[in-house]
Amino acid sequence: MKNIKSILFLVTVLIVSFLISTNAYGVSSDQKKLAISKTAVLEKAKVPVMAIPRITRISQDLTPGYTLEVYGKFFGIKTFTTKFIVGGYNAEIKGWGNDFILLKFPDSPTLGKKIKSYIMKGSKIVSNQFEHKLMANAGELKPKAVFIKYLPHTKIVFTAAWSGINNSGMSLRFRKVNPPAITKPKMGKVISISSGSGDYNDLMAILPTGLVAGTYMVDLIQNGRVASGPSLEFKIKSFILQKKKLKIK
Repeated sequence: MKNIKSILFLVTVLIVSFLISTNAYGVSSDQKKLAISKTAVLEKAKVPVMAIPRITRISQDLTPGYTLEVYGKFFGIKTFTTKFIVGGYNAEIKGWGNDFILLKFPDSPTLGKKIKSYIMKGSKIVSNQFEHKLMANAGELKPKAVFIKYLPHTKIVFTAAWSGINNSGMSLRFRKVNPPAITKPKMGKVISISSGSGDYNDLMAILPTGLVAGTYMVDLIQNGRVASGPSLEFKIKSFILQKKKLKIK
């Protein structure tokens, strides 16, 4: 009887040892797989992620010449497939850095309208699409005033920087200051653009007929949009006979 109990005890020990051993091998295998999986994830996380180029600001600047200054980060290295698009135009790149790009101002800019600018590599857009406006910088009017009896087809010159050289859709708008009643603005078509003094262009327009005596604010308009700033002051002068003296107003 004692021998039988010893044998049963020995068999029980062997069975338990076998089960423990089998379970241990299973757990060990799962742990090994889990460890391999975690290692793969960690190794993958170590691979550097390329930062997306981000444009934060675009400024118009007159030096040197007509240029656009692009500020941001992660622009990376310029390659032969790199392009910078400004409102649909492929801008000429004058300088490139990781956080600064210098562009030549477009010859035919879209003025006064919100446009999008971005970086491309080949046919793929690789940066954010930065929304902004291009505006002509108004300088002066030549002449600044005329007498009320001005001749038809009288010409006026509006000087401006960043206007581009294409006069398509451009006009000068004359808004009367403090009119006695609602007065519809008058429009004079820009007939030509030529190089002026310094960095400014001369936009020649026909002075609209029907301007009454008074002060007007003049803006460059392109396709119905205000395309310049600030507004320039223009006067229509009249003759007033006052106490037998001729007075110009």
